Amino acid sequence: WIAFDSYRNGDYDVFLTSLDGKKVGASIPVATSKFYEAHASVACTPDGRVWVAWERGGWNWGKDQGYWLRIEDRQRGSTLGSARSVHVAAYQGGKLWAAPDVAGAMPQGERGFNAVAGLTTDRDGRLWLRFRHRKLTGARRYWTENVTHLTEGGWKPAAELAGSAGRVSVFNRTLAAADGSLYIAYSSDGRKESNFHQPQRDHVLVASVPKPDDRAATPELADYQPPAEAGAGGEWDIA
Repeated sequence: WIAFDSYRNGDYDVFLTSLDGKKVGASIPVATSKFYEAHASVACTPDGRVWVAWERGGWNWGKDQGYWLRIEDRQRGSTLGSARSVHVAAYQGGKLWAAPDVAGAMPQGERGFNAVAGLTTDRDGRLWLRFRHRKLTGARRYWTENVTHLTEGGWKPAAELAGSAGRVSVFNRTLAAADGSLYIAYSSDGRKESNFHQPQRDHVLVASVPKPDDRAATPELADYQPPAEAGAGGEWDIA
């Protein structure tokens, strides 16, 4: 299975397809609203579900808002640095099912601005999710690496990886170990708390997350519903 984003509809959308070694299957729409939907990741579990994670941004993300053109009744868009959220859905039997809200894995007051998600499954069929989260220290902003896994009760509280403060656009890799633990390779630029805007030196770190005590399980899933259109009860710049 392959999850990818595409600009075929005039904005970033997420699709799913398969490859049987001979030919590529049809493209299956996963997230195709007018909100920004990109940075897709895919993983499969033994129950036959194909899980897709992606990053969602604002309505008409990055579109010219027409401010300098002084256009009246212009269709408003959202800026490049607008809010971000991570979403996960399962594809099975020709239908999309929504996983619990990923923001619930974060503490109250820190549930906005999650991005760049990655999925992994381990030998027990447990679904792991890693993502970047934006934090604020006064007027300073920086991003950290966080990891959680799915349980019968939803996403476990996310754990922040040590020394992961840096920019949002970094590359990370995960590997499920034979003992049920998870290895994550990630980068850091050594920013100090005194000035998170100033990178120091890039280096690579590897963290090991122990095998969870809870059994691999999935909560009851609901039908996946796309976000409401802006101007129709929805928000322009969602978190």
